[in-house]
Amino acid sequence: MFIMSSVCLAVSSVCATGAGSTNAPVNLTLQDESATAPQDISDANDLSRYHPRVVVEEGRRNLAYRDIFDYITVGVGHNMGLLGEDSDQPVFERVTGVDYLQIKTGGVPLEDPRVDTLLNHDLAKAIEYARKLVPSFDTLPHEAKEVLVDLAFNLGPSGLRSFKFFRSSIENQDWAQAAWDLSHQNRKENSPPSAYSKQVPNRARRNVDILKALAAKSAR
Repeated sequence: MFIMSSVCLAVSSVCATGAGSTNAPVNLTLQDESATAPQDISDANDLSRYHPRVVVEEGRRNLAYRDIFDYITVGVGHNMGLLGEDSDQPVFERVTGVDYLQIKTGGVPLEDPRVDTLLNHDLAKAIEYARKLVPSFDTLPHEAKEVLVDLAFNLGPSGLRSFKFFRSSIENQDWAQAAWDLSHQNRKENSPPSAYSKQVPNRARRNVDILKALAAKSAR
C-alpha cells in the first residue's frame, strides 16, 4: 500500500531491521508537496519502471475496500484512512479530480486513468522518501532502487528510516549484507527473523532475493 499499504506495518524507529514492530498500520496521509555504474537520475524518476512490482505486491482495485486493519484502501494500495477520517481528502481530490467521499463510502469505482494518476503520485512520494533517507539513491542500480521504493511505499518514511543497518549496507553497496539486514533483527549469526520478514514474508522474500541476485551479479 502507499505508505499506507493494505498491509502497512508499524516498525520501531530504534531497530535496525524492523525488530520491535507492532501489528498496527502506519497511517500516513498524503502530503501536498508539489559496484555498479551510477544510474541517471531520470531512471530513478521513471515511475513506469516501478509499476509492475508495486501492482504485484498491492493488487489493483477500482472499488474501495477495507483492509485487514479496517482501513479503506483503493487503487494500488492507497490507504484512505478509517471511516470518519478525512485528512487524505484535499490531496486525494486534487490528484484524482473526483469526490473523496463518493469513492470512500459510496461504492463508486475509481476509474483506471485516475488509479494510474494516484499511483504515480504515491510512487513519486515513495521515491522522494527513499532519496531523502538514502543519499546515494540516484547512483544505485535499478534493482536496489526498486527495493527501496517498495519499502518506502509499503512502510512510509518512518518505517524505512528505522532500517538503519540496512540503509548503511545499501549506501556501501554491500548487497549481501543488505539482504541479511532486511531479513534479520541484528547482525549476529543466530539472529532471528526481522518483524518485517515475519509480517509480510512473501514480499520481504522477494526484496531479499533481489538483493541476493544483485550481490551475485556484482561478484562476477
